Amino acid sequence: MCEKRLLAYAQSRLTVLVSVIAVTAVYVLSRAPFLSLGYGLDDDAWLVARAADTLAAGGGYVASRLPGYPTVELLFGGLFSLFGTSTVLGNLAASAAGLAASLGIWFILDGEVETPLRLLAAVTVGFHPAIWKASVTTLDPIFGTAFLILAIVAVGRRRPLLGGLLLGLAVGCRVTNALAAFPIALFANRRIGGWRAAIRVVAAGAVVGGALFLLPAVTYGLGFLSYEPVIKRDFITGGYKVYRELVGLPLVLGSVATVAAVLASKPRRHRIRDLIGEPLVVLGGTAVVVLTTPFVLLPTDPQYLLPWVPFGVLFLAGLVRQRVLRLPWAAGLLVAAVVPSAIGFGQLDIDCWRYRRELRPVLVGPGQVTEHYVERIAQLDHASAAARFSYPIGSAVIVGRPFMATQLALGVPERELRVYLHQIPGRDVLLFRLIPPWLRDRVDDRPVFYATGEHLIYLTQRIFGYELVDLRAQPLQLWPSNDGGQEQAESR
Repeated sequence: MCEKRLLAYAQSRLTVLVSVIAVTAVYVLSRAPFLSLGYGLDDDAWLVARAADTLAAGGGYVASRLPGYPTVELLFGGLFSLFGTSTVLGNLAASAAGLAASLGIWFILDGEVETPLRLLAAVTVGFHPAIWKASVTTLDPIFGTAFLILAIVAVGRRRPLLGGLLLGLAVGCRVTNALAAFPIALFANRRIGGWRAAIRVVAAGAVVGGALFLLPAVTYGLGFLSYEPVIKRDFITGGYKVYRELVGLPLVLGSVATVAAVLASKPRRHRIRDLIGEPLVVLGGTAVVVLTTPFVLLPTDPQYLLPWVPFGVLFLAGLVRQRVLRLPWAAGLLVAAVVPSAIGFGQLDIDCWRYRRELRPVLVGPGQVTEHYVERIAQLDHASAAARFSYPIGSAVIVGRPFMATQLALGVPERELRVYLHQIPGRDVLLFRLIPPWLRDRVDDRPVFYATGEHLIYLTQRIFGYELVDLRAQPLQLWPSNDGGQEQAESR
């Protein structure tokens, strides 16, 4: 009997190990198609590569954009100096960060919930659409998220100083990650026991994070705390992006049904008051709240709410631990969170809102990962077309999102990529990503054109507060576009 139990135990451990290896292998394969597709759709991802390439070339520290993201900039600078500047290397490092966040959830939940839910929680973090997309671009959110999760792993294993070091690295990825010190301190107090450990975590994080931000502080002075303001925010678009990229209709419907089921059960309602003593609930819930604050107060994008995903998963695990949620309900919610990666349900035609202020629903569409893959390919195709285009002599052309990719297609090294303006060598043509107010004088005596299909009318008005018609800009079809007619009509 004893031998049978030992054999069953060994087989169970073996099954878990094989499952983890299989999930890791699928994760790696799922990221492979993206590795060579540029640095990402967001221009800021290309700026990180520019800063890292400058550092690798011996040009010293240059912030990718203020207030600086020293952990990521130094990390990529070191990798580029060792292995050469490469989009494959940059995206591979981001993929490793996403895998670290996923496996971190696995370790945090060790002994906390049943193995099937623990495995599904790790899979959810690895394959949630927001994590998936963030893990194939060189932007900072995936790195900050990974370091925050690894800090919790260290604290959970009673290593507060290591937890503080990892927290400091997360702060170096994005200064607002310092807000996570509060929930992590609460977790340290409950898990290790006493506020002394919590203070050690926060103190170590402050020292490491502060040391990292000495780089931009010394380089730029107090001006390093500045950021590029957005004159007019589109809260409907922003709110919709949060819903679409982080939540999705399946999770909304599942959450409503789950809450209704909990409230309908008297025993489960009574257990809700015990949640205040559950470390995972306190950690996950508090982290989601405090890390949402910068998005509300500052002009940020939904991608900077990326920590919602792992902390939300931890919160859900805490509900299961306290028997507020049944295991099948929690599993259903985790699956619902991943569904938008493959299939889009309950979306909106965002272009109809941008151009005509119409809310047009799209009941079923392609998954976010497929859309992202197609957009990444289109970005490079557009950049190649823009680099080959025969522009009118003396013109100024706004090319939009593929601006930095276009520079690279023209043969410009990463460290020389410009944020807004590039003059094509040997040709009297100026290329712009967008034309900010401080560069409008550069187009006073030039005909201005803008690429169709890049939402440039909407972006110029939202970000800089003026209309492209003020520049007498004309649409220019640099590549095939389905909405060029809409933009041309809007420009009139």
